[in-house]
Amino acid sequence: MSKPKRMLASTVKKRLEEAEENYLDAIQGVADELRKRMVIPFCNKHNLKFTSGMGTFSFEDDQGRLVDPSPEELWDNEKGYHRHTGRYFLKTEYGGPKIPGSSGICKALNIGLNLHPTGLGAWIDDYTPPGFPQE
Repeated sequence: MSKPKRMLASTVKKRLEEAEENYLDAIQGVADELRKRMVIPFCNKHNLKFTSGMGTFSFEDDQGRLVDPSPEELWDNEKGYHRHTGRYFLKTEYGGPKIPGSSGICKALNIGLNLHPTGLGAWIDDYTPPGFPQE
Protein backbone atom coordinates (compact mmCIF):
# COMPACT_ATOMS: atom_id res chain seq x y z
CA MET A 1 0.00 0.00 0.00
CA SER A 2 1.26 3.42 -0.82
CA LYS A 3 1.12 6.27 1.62
CA PRO A 4 -1.24 9.12 0.84
CA LYS A 5 0.54 12.24 -0.34
CA ARG A 6 0.88 15.02 2.17
CA MET A 7 -0.94 18.19 1.39
CA LEU A 8 1.15 21.29 1.81
CA ALA A 9 -0.24 24.25 3.69
CA SER A 10 0.59 26.45 0.70
CA THR A 11 -1.62 24.24 -1.51
CA VAL A 12 -4.51 24.45 0.95
CA LYS A 13 -4.10 28.23 1.17
CA LYS A 14 -4.10 28.60 -2.62
CA ARG A 15 -7.22 26.44 -3.04
CA LEU A 16 -9.08 28.40 -0.36
CA GLU A 17 -8.10 31.72 -1.92
CA GLU A 18 -9.39 30.52 -5.31
CA ALA A 19 -12.66 29.33 -3.76
CA GLU A 20 -13.12 32.65 -1.95
CA GLU A 21 -12.43 34.63 -5.13
CA ASN A 22 -15.02 32.56 -7.04
CA TYR A 23 -17.54 33.07 -4.22
CA LEU A 24 -17.01 36.84 -4.11
CA ASP A 25 -17.21 37.09 -7.92
CA ALA A 26 -20.52 35.20 -7.85
CA ILE A 27 -21.93 37.52 -5.16
CA GLN A 28 -20.85 40.59 -7.12
CA GLY A 29 -22.58 39.20 -10.22
CA VAL A 30 -25.86 38.78 -8.33
CA ALA A 31 -25.48 42.26 -6.81
CA ASP A 32 -24.87 43.80 -10.25
CA GLU A 33 -28.00 42.14 -11.63
CA LEU A 34 -30.07 43.26 -8.61
CA ARG A 35 -28.84 46.83 -9.10
CA LYS A 36 -29.81 46.79 -12.78
CA ARG A 37 -33.18 45.05 -12.41
CA MET A 38 -34.46 46.38 -9.05
CA VAL A 39 -32.45 49.24 -7.54
CA ILE A 40 -32.19 51.52 -10.58
CA PRO A 41 -35.88 51.19 -11.58
CA PHE A 42 -36.94 51.65 -7.94
CA CYS A 43 -34.79 54.78 -7.56
CA ASN A 44 -36.03 56.22 -10.85
CA LYS A 45 -39.68 55.56 -9.95
CA HIS A 46 -39.44 57.17 -6.50
CA ASN A 47 -36.66 59.71 -7.26
CA LEU A 48 -34.32 58.23 -4.65
CA LYS A 49 -30.57 58.07 -4.37
CA PHE A 50 -29.05 54.71 -3.35
CA THR A 51 -25.73 54.52 -1.51
CA SER A 52 -23.84 51.61 -0.04
CA GLY A 53 -20.62 51.04 1.79
CA MET A 54 -19.12 49.99 5.10
CA GLY A 55 -21.41 46.94 5.16
CA THR A 56 -24.72 48.76 4.80
CA PHE A 57 -26.89 50.65 2.32
CA SER A 58 -29.48 53.43 2.33
CA PHE A 59 -31.96 55.36 0.21
CA GLU A 60 -32.21 59.14 0.35
CA ASP A 61 -34.89 61.44 -1.03
CA ASP A 62 -34.25 64.77 -2.76
CA GLN A 63 -34.63 66.56 0.59
CA GLY A 64 -31.65 64.64 2.00
CA ARG A 65 -33.84 62.49 4.28
CA LEU A 66 -33.10 58.79 4.69
CA VAL A 67 -35.98 56.74 3.34
CA ASP A 68 -36.95 53.31 4.54
CA PRO A 69 -38.30 51.19 1.68
CA SER A 70 -39.59 48.41 3.91
CA PRO A 71 -43.24 48.21 4.94
CA GLU A 72 -44.29 49.62 8.29
CA GLU A 73 -45.16 46.22 9.79
CA LEU A 74 -41.50 45.17 9.69
CA TRP A 75 -40.43 47.86 12.16
CA ASP A 76 -40.60 48.15 15.90
CA ASN A 77 -39.99 51.89 16.15
CA GLU A 78 -39.83 51.86 19.94
CA LYS A 79 -36.88 49.48 19.97
CA GLY A 80 -35.34 50.50 16.66
CA TYR A 81 -35.64 46.90 15.54
CA HIS A 82 -36.32 45.54 12.05
CA ARG A 83 -38.28 42.28 12.24
CA HIS A 84 -37.27 40.94 8.80
CA THR A 85 -33.51 41.30 9.19
CA GLY A 86 -33.30 41.01 12.96
CA ARG A 87 -31.07 44.09 13.03
CA TYR A 88 -31.19 47.11 15.30
CA PHE A 89 -30.93 50.56 13.74
CA LEU A 90 -30.39 54.09 14.93
CA LYS A 91 -33.57 56.17 14.85
CA THR A 92 -32.23 58.36 12.02
CA GLU A 93 -31.95 55.27 9.81
CA TYR A 94 -35.66 54.55 9.92
CA GLY A 95 -37.09 57.94 10.71
CA GLY A 96 -37.75 58.97 7.11
CA PRO A 97 -40.87 58.47 5.06
CA LYS A 98 -42.06 54.95 4.19
CA ILE A 99 -42.70 53.77 0.64
CA PRO A 100 -45.78 51.57 0.25
CA GLY A 101 -45.53 48.40 -1.83
CA SER A 102 -41.77 48.08 -1.66
CA SER A 103 -41.23 45.02 0.50
CA GLY A 104 -39.68 43.04 -2.39
CA ILE A 105 -36.66 45.29 -2.76
CA CYS A 106 -36.24 45.45 1.01
CA LYS A 107 -36.18 41.67 1.29
CA ALA A 108 -33.73 41.32 -1.63
CA LEU A 109 -31.30 43.93 -0.29
CA ASN A 110 -31.32 42.42 3.21
CA ILE A 111 -30.61 38.82 2.17
CA GLY A 112 -27.78 37.70 4.42
CA LEU A 113 -24.60 36.14 3.11
CA ASN A 114 -23.41 33.10 5.04
CA LEU A 115 -19.70 33.72 4.65
CA HIS A 116 -19.80 37.49 4.75
CA PRO A 117 -21.12 39.69 7.58
CA THR A 118 -23.25 41.98 5.38
CA GLY A 119 -26.46 41.76 3.42
CA LEU A 120 -26.52 41.81 -0.38
CA GLY A 121 -27.42 45.51 -0.47
CA ALA A 122 -23.93 46.44 0.71
CA TRP A 123 -22.47 44.93 -2.49
CA ILE A 124 -24.47 47.13 -4.87
CA ASP A 125 -22.81 50.18 -6.40
CA ASP A 126 -24.26 53.59 -5.62
CA TYR A 127 -26.88 55.05 -7.94
CA THR A 128 -28.22 58.59 -8.34
CA PRO A 129 -31.18 59.06 -10.72
CA PRO A 130 -31.01 61.67 -13.48
CA GLY A 131 -32.04 65.13 -12.25
CA PHE A 132 -31.43 64.29 -8.58
CA PRO A 133 -30.00 67.31 -6.68
CA GLN A 134 -26.23 67.20 -6.39
CA GLU A 135 -24.51 67.85 -3.08
